[in-house]
Amino acid sequence: MEDINKPATTKQTFALKLSTGIDYRDQNLSFEEASKMIQEANKKSGYQSKKKFSKKENIPTILQYLASNECVEALKKTICNEIEIKSILSQHKEIEGAKKYVFLGTGCGFPIINWDKKNSRATRTIEKAKEIQKDIDNLVCQSFDKEVVDYLKFLGNSIEAIMTQNMNYKSTYDQLIVDYLEKYYQIEGVYVETRLD
Repeated sequence: MEDINKPATTKQTFALKLSTGIDYRDQNLSFEEASKMIQEANKKSGYQSKKKFSKKENIPTILQYLASNECVEALKKTICNEIEIKSILSQHKEIEGAKKYVFLGTGCGFPIINWDKKNSRATRTIEKAKEIQKDIDNLVCQSFDKEVVDYLKFLGNSIEAIMTQNMNYKSTYDQLIVDYLEKYYQIEGVYVETRLD
């Protein structure tokens, strides 16, 4: 039977130092006390041990997740919903002459992701997702038919421009990051906040 009153191990005090910033080496903690403190610190930070996952489960990287068909379609849908591509094509397709410059987008505003900056897993994932956003944007652009891309350029609004103008597109991208952290690492307390200019 394991002695729960034995002193905390060096590994435990080091883990507490990382999670709380406090050096407990001279606090005479027991093994049981240190274990409970580590669990509580991890719970507050939203960290969950990878051991909760099956070794057979293949956790995708954030790049693989955002580049999946499901995520690309979710991003594409925000653009389609805002500009109603089918309606635009049927309404303007037979018009000849000068370009018809129209504003397509959801106005001015920006989303931000809020999270516990002490959570290194969340911080690294969010930073990486922001770093690869241009690559994901390119995948979304490529998912549109050439006819649609060319016609939107004719209207004076390229897909790339609409992505920049479309607040829903940007907030959806950030929400996908939050969903990834919750689904694969059970990190809670991460959320998207949209602010208007």
